[in-house]
Amino acid sequence: MPSKPHYPSVLYIGPLPPPTGGVALALEALTKCSVLEPFPRYVFNTSHGRPTEVVGTKTVTPERLIRRVKLAGDIARYVHTVRPDVIHFQYSGQSLATALGDFIMFWASGINLNKQILHMHIDPRAAGIPGAGDWSQRLFRIFSRRASVVFTLLEDYRKYLEQIGMRQTIRVVPNLCDDSIAELALNRHGRSGVVRVAFIGRLSQAKGFFDLLQLAAALKVTHPQIHFEIAGLPSTTQDAERIREIYQQDHLQENVSLLGLVRGKEKLALLERSDIIILPSYGESSSIVAVETMAAGLPLLGTKVAGLRGNTVDGETAFLVTPGDIQEMKDRLVQLVEDADLRQRMGCAGRDLYRERFSSAKIGQVVFDTYMALAEDAVKVRQRA
Repeated sequence: MPSKPHYPSVLYIGPLPPPTGGVALALEALTKCSVLEPFPRYVFNTSHGRPTEVVGTKTVTPERLIRRVKLAGDIARYVHTVRPDVIHFQYSGQSLATALGDFIMFWASGINLNKQILHMHIDPRAAGIPGAGDWSQRLFRIFSRRASVVFTLLEDYRKYLEQIGMRQTIRVVPNLCDDSIAELALNRHGRSGVVRVAFIGRLSQAKGFFDLLQLAAALKVTHPQIHFEIAGLPSTTQDAERIREIYQQDHLQENVSLLGLVRGKEKLALLERSDIIILPSYGESSSIVAVETMAAGLPLLGTKVAGLRGNTVDGETAFLVTPGDIQEMKDRLVQLVEDADLRQRMGCAGRDLYRERFSSAKIGQVVFDTYMALAEDAVKVRQRA
């Protein structure tokens, strides 16, 4: 009688919502992935727990440094208590400062010489490390040498990491989203005279939000059937004040609804009633919103940035325009608004691509196989010892 497989215990280290940045949402989806249920799983939440969407490059402050060092000590103690077989660490260090903070925690998590996965939620070419410089790449190789496996978001990122001399196993693991989104009906578009265009994300210039407000103002008179629904929070008090000023000055209450932070069933309802998702970002490592858009069977109007070029097919599942080009964005949006059949075709193509590449079954299996392979390696090491 064959013996039952041994499923290694796994500890996830990273932020959980709130905040609602991409890393937190990706980790939350990973912890709920049904494919990974056989593994005994633990989570160490590194989040402040504050409902903000401020992510990205942060400056070094004594408060942040002290907090990282304290978290590193807490992580080491927790690892020593639960003694997991595999550490699955979420890495999001865009700048040298945030990378240093992440690696302090990453090294602390290896206190028991566990097998470690470094899950990179960044574009490695654009981040402070590894980046493009020899010294920063060398620093990254030193910091990450404890990792047995590196997860990265796109195939282009995997190739880059190999080019800069990473010797670990590198696997492409795109961000997961809620599979229930893919259960939404595909024939729900054009049910009324209103065409609903949804934006989901931080209300900041980095996400192209102020370009979106400019676009909404330009279309208010010429295309009154377009209604924008905005889900998200400003990144700063200055952004919040600027949004209020523009909203009142351009009378955007006529065609723009500000929904605030939307999660769970509210987010599913937003996707269900939307016709188009717009994401005018100036940079994306790998957008969960793009994956959610395809799962929902909706066309995406996005920009030609790495994370959207790598996850979508321009002209088939999405229209990608030059970041900041309001006229090009307007032309493509009008094209989608005026052609319901085009929206339907692109939405169906997106749903097919989601099932082929981004479903929890597909991505979860890659992660599952990695956990099992690391467990087998650990057994071989013990046997040799």
